[in-house]
Amino acid sequence: MTGPTLTLQDITARVWPVVVVGAGVAGTALSAALARRGLDVLLIERSRHPRPKTCGGCLNARAQNSLGRLGMRRTLEGLAAQPLKRLRMVHTSGMDATVSLEHDAQHTLGISRQSLDSGLLQAALDEGVSYIDQTRAVSTRLLGEHRLIALRSEDGHNATATAQMVIACDGLGSAMARCAGLAEEARPSANDKVGASLLMSANAFAHLPEETITMACGTLGYVGLARVEGGLWSLAAALRTRAISDAGGILAAIRQTLASCGIPAPLELWDRENTINPVTCPRMRRSVTRPSAERLLLVGDASGYVEPLTGEGMAWALASAEEAVEHAQAAVANGWSERLALSYDQAWQDRVKNRQAPIQAIRRVLDSQPLTAAALASLKLAPGLGSAVARSLVREDQNGAASPETQIA
Repeated sequence: MTGPTLTLQDITARVWPVVVVGAGVAGTALSAALARRGLDVLLIERSRHPRPKTCGGCLNARAQNSLGRLGMRRTLEGLAAQPLKRLRMVHTSGMDATVSLEHDAQHTLGISRQSLDSGLLQAALDEGVSYIDQTRAVSTRLLGEHRLIALRSEDGHNATATAQMVIACDGLGSAMARCAGLAEEARPSANDKVGASLLMSANAFAHLPEETITMACGTLGYVGLARVEGGLWSLAAALRTRAISDAGGILAAIRQTLASCGIPAPLELWDRENTINPVTCPRMRRSVTRPSAERLLLVGDASGYVEPLTGEGMAWALASAEEAVEHAQAAVANGWSERLALSYDQAWQDRVKNRQAPIQAIRRVLDSQPLTAAALASLKLAPGLGSAVARSLVREDQNGAASPETQIA
């Protein structure tokens, strides 16, 4: 990565208009958009790029459109993402069905998170965003008309950043949401899952259909397979927590799920030397009481998480990123107000929360083996039905990103 190198001393020496916590898809894209509008932005990341993320690497049409509105279209076009035009679901009963992912001359794209996040981060640095990595945002609190963020570097040094506005893109375990009293822990459930993902060689699943996301649905959960840049394969799984230990571990559970659906596991997944280590996510559910607090906006998984299917997670994150750009800019220009917070809450409800409801309904079907088999049988008989559902999931919001100036006037 090229860009200005910051120290903790540099960070504490001034008041930042906007501090963004988390350099994932949403954090990098919105940081670049704010910098392009003339705001000084500090972006904080706890890891060093490129770093792996638990993600299937699918960017649906809605996510692509959000990236375009955030000024990242050219960056996306330069990442050699692969076309994914169909979703093929295979069930352990032998039933399968294929759904089109093409809509209005658009389709889903396959891109690894290492490549996507790194590309977006470089674009943000090119826009003049100030960046520090290997630094964890530990907590936050209000002080007068500012919000303070306690930081701890990887080598154990502490510092405090001061901001007019903080945008939390720090994921499922968001420290910012927790410190602001917004996070709600999900109650344990028999259907709780662990997320896992890894990149595999170009030959790993060469026998699978081209330009197609293949989803193997078994008794332990599901495994999704898709081509990404460089001909590599992205493997993403959501596996029931209780079933993983019974299967003998995550890799064994992945192999078992694939085999139950007639997909042979490549030799890479039989590795006995621990050279393949999936990136895992132990929490697949999270909710918040609201997505904002005074001088704090929650974006992406920090604002709540619902297990996605084929790219919805990044679409929700980028939709909330669009709204955060508008509302943060208004807050810096005109000062914070509860009316602005309510405006963001409503926009988040419309563009994220309400869009998660259909996915939750589909998830309930996939959590039941008989219902999954019946659903695939119906899709086999009426493929247009599946395509209609797929189109509804990427349908654009009526007005795109809302303008807080008009909403709170």
